[in-house]
Amino acid sequence: MNKDRIAKKILFIVVLITLIWLIISITVRLNVNEIVFHPLKRYYSYPGIPQYTQYFTVNSQNQKIDLKYYQGQKPGKIVLYFYGNGGFSTIYLKDLIQQGNILVPNYPGYLESEGKPTIDNFYEIGDIAYQKALDLGYREDQIIIWGHSLGGSVAAYISSKNPNLNKTILVNTFNNLENECEKRFYIFCIFGQGLLPSEEYATKIQGKVRQFHYKYNTTVPLDLGQKLYESVSSDDKKFTILEIGDHNNFDIPKIFEDGHFLRKTYILGLGNPSFLLHTYTQMRCLFMVIWEISLPGGFGSKNMDLRLFIKL
Repeated sequence: MNKDRIAKKILFIVVLITLIWLIISITVRLNVNEIVFHPLKRYYSYPGIPQYTQYFTVNSQNQKIDLKYYQGQKPGKIVLYFYGNGGFSTIYLKDLIQQGNILVPNYPGYLESEGKPTIDNFYEIGDIAYQKALDLGYREDQIIIWGHSLGGSVAAYISSKNPNLNKTILVNTFNNLENECEKRFYIFCIFGQGLLPSEEYATKIQGKVRQFHYKYNTTVPLDLGQKLYESVSSDDKKFTILEIGDHNNFDIPKIFEDGHFLRKTYILGLGNPSFLLHTYTQMRCLFMVIWEISLPGGFGSKNMDLRLFIKL
């Protein structure tokens, strides 16, 4: 009798744990767009940042898409700048304009672009920006693709389709969303397969690729960047591990020279290797998912907000 009772308790615990795992996993998948994208609506300007020419076009859903075009110091080249999920950081422009003209397409829901950003409409922005560069009179070999963090995925996508680009620069980006998710939500990413498959696009890249990754990156760990690099099929590729900097702080002129970061920033300790910081971040994310599920309405309700301030 006691053995039967113990067996039933064990079975109950196993079923309960499995159910909790399944609920959290489904929650993460159903809210993937809210977790990944954090639309920025306000445009921030800083001294030394040039004025821009604004263009509008529409995507396949007939939503207005905002593109900002900056005149740089090397008019014979154009940099297509694909930013991370936190939005367009104009602070990079002071250095980027030294490399050429800059075209910044804004994802749906960001700045003046209409709609809501999703995994499904994300890559179309790359096609829109590339076509705009051609419309402005640039040849393929005059186009530089810049992808930072989440933007590295759309950069890989565009580069896989256009073999004669000037070059592609990838900074602190990942190989796919499932592996990035596993660094934060651990075993709850089973339904993330096939999302933002940067490495699949990388296998089709034939042009010049320069990839950079901060060694102690707690937002996008180094091993994910290395996995992406290993997938790049181009013979003209180079991977640089950055000892100084952080996920969002890098020396752009040195990147264009295939060099290393020169500046080191200590913002909330992000300039230092920190296993404790990384562990704290992951546990905080997991705790918040469990906390959100306990809110009235359950997972998928209007009360849920699983964005967790994750910057990709």
